[in-house]
Amino acid sequence: MAKSSPFYDVLLPTAGLRIAFEAVRGLDGEGIRLLEGVPLGPSGSKLYSAAGMFGLVQTKGREIEIDRLCLPRVLRAAAAIRAGRTISVNVFAQTLDNDPTLPEQVCWLAETNSLPASELIVEIVEHSARAIGSGLPRAVAVLRDRGLRLAIDDVTSSRVLTGPILACRPDFLKLHQGLVRECRTDASRRATVASIVRIARELRAEVIAQGVETQDDADTLRDLGVSGAQRDSD
Repeated sequence: MAKSSPFYDVLLPTAGLRIAFEAVRGLDGEGIRLLEGVPLGPSGSKLYSAAGMFGLVQTKGREIEIDRLCLPRVLRAAAAIRAGRTISVNVFAQTLDNDPTLPEQVCWLAETNSLPASELIVEIVEHSARAIGSGLPRAVAVLRDRGLRLAIDDVTSSRVLTGPILACRPDFLKLHQGLVRECRTDASRRATVASIVRIARELRAEVIAQGVETQDDADTLRDLGVSGAQRDSD
C-alpha cells in the first residue's frame, strides 16, 4: 500500500471531521427554509473552515475522494436533525463530471437515510479553473430524473453562469459572500447582484445570499430580488 500523503493524514481521519448545518432563512421573514450540511475538518487545521476545506481539496485535485468521504456523513447527520426541512449537500463539479457512479450513490444514500429526493438539493461547488466535460450534464440528468434539485454555489458574477454550469438549469443560485457584504454602500456589488437576479428569473431560479451579516445588507438584497439569506457556521 502506498504511503499516505500529509494531505490525507489531515483529511481522512473521521474523528476530526465535523458536520455543521447552516440555515437559509427567507428575507421576507419566512423563517428557516432549508439547511445546508457543511463538512469541516479538524480544529486547528487548514480544513477547519469550509473555504479552507474546499480550497485545499481543489488545489490537490482530490474532489472525488472528499465527496465520497463526506456525503455519507452529511446525509446521516441530516437525517437526525432534518425535522421535515429541505437539506442541501455540497458536491464538487469535478466529481459529477468524472465519477459516473456518484449521482446514484447520492440517491442511494438519501433513500437509506429516509431523506425524500424532493427535499434534497445538490449544491454544485466549482472554484477550479479546470475544464468541465460531458460528464456533468449526464450526472445532472440522473439527479433531476430522481427528483433532486440543484444549486450553484458561490456565484461571483454573471460571467460564471455560462457553458456547462448554466446548462445545469439550477433551481438556486447562491451568491458569494464577497458580493453580499457591504452591498448597501457599494454600487458595483449591487449592480452585479441585480444582473445575477435577472438571469435567475430567466432560469426560474431563486437567489440566496451567503454570509449576510447586517440588516442593512439583508434589506438591500431583498429589494434587489434575493429571496434567502445564509450565515456562515461557527
